[in-house]
Parts: sequence; structure tokens; C-alpha cells
Amino acid sequence: MTNDEIRIKIAGTLGWNTEKEALGGVYIYRDPKGNMQATLPDYCNDLNAMYQAEEWLLKQNNILWHEYSKQLKEIAWNKHSLGGTVADYAHINAFSRAASFCKVIEP
Repeated sequence: MTNDEIRIKIAGTLGWNTEKEALGGVYIYRDPKGNMQATLPDYCNDLNAMYQAEEWLLKQNNILWHEYSKQLKEIAWNKHSLGGTVADYAHINAFSRAASFCKVIEP
């Protein structure tokens, strides 16, 4: 998936209106509360945006959260020879988190 496909998939899952809306000569998106936003969150490059997505997943679905956690554990174990320590989890970048998130929310 491209970064834009990932952004659209995660944003849509979290309740964003992912269709651009024309408003006074500019295009906007609507967040889950209906507020106007210039862009969708950049889940692939912004750990803060991914944190919000992770919080949403934890609150919405324990089974998917568990699957997501397993994905992150696998990344941590494969990236580092220390065997997936807490520090290894902390160093998983936003793109890897976003890609893993998309894998677990795929229907």
C-alpha cells in the first residue's frame, strides 16, 4: 500500500470523511467530530497520529488490539537481536505501525 492509501484506510476506519469537500474554493476533510481539516493525519510519518489510532483500536476492539500487538512484537523481534525488549517496541517507526494497523483492520 502507498502512504496515501494507508492514510485513507486508517482515517476512514477512525471515522474521518476521507472524501475531499469543496468549501469556498479550498478542499477540506472532516474529522470524526465534523471539524474541518486541511489534510488527513499523516499516520505513516507521525507517531502522534499513530498513537491516536492505537488508542482508538484499544478502545474499540480487544481482539484486533491483540493482533496489532502481535504484529509489533514480530517487528521488534525481527529488527533487534535483543529479542524484542520494551525499548525495541518504542523504536518501531510510524510507517511500520501504520502498515501493521492496516493489516489487522483488513476485512
